[in-house]
Amino acid sequence: MGFSYGGGQSYSSLNGYTDTSYQSISLSGAYYLGQFDLAAGLGQTSYSNSWTGLSNSSSIVAGYYATDNLKLSAGVAGLDSSGNRSLNVIFQPAALNNKWSITGLVSKGDTSDTYYRLSLGYYFDTKVSLIDRNRKY
Repeated sequence: MGFSYGGGQSYSSLNGYTDTSYQSISLSGAYYLGQFDLAAGLGQTSYSNSWTGLSNSSSIVAGYYATDNLKLSAGVAGLDSSGNRSLNVIFQPAALNNKWSITGLVSKGDTSDTYYRLSLGYYFDTKVSLIDRNRKY
């Protein structure tokens, strides 16, 4: 279970806006059962500049560890009235000392094109399995 609160100030000339302040609050949690996990989150962000807005977000993701170093997950998320669906694969090869990961993602939104991502990550911290890294660190 987690809770976060943050705020900030940004400056940009994009679309004529020059000064934006924001505040964000979120609540998230995860439940682990063997090789399965379920995570959910709710959030709200308020903006203030030449216009004032409020965005509400939510997400739920189900994951399965096929091995201790291979996670498959599927999720749905929403931002105000728009939805998004995603599939994710993360592989952390034990042959590379559990320090590297390869991630593949496919995401499709209600009002957006399909998005594909392939990324390579390196962990500077403890050499542990992916399931331990995600659940303990």
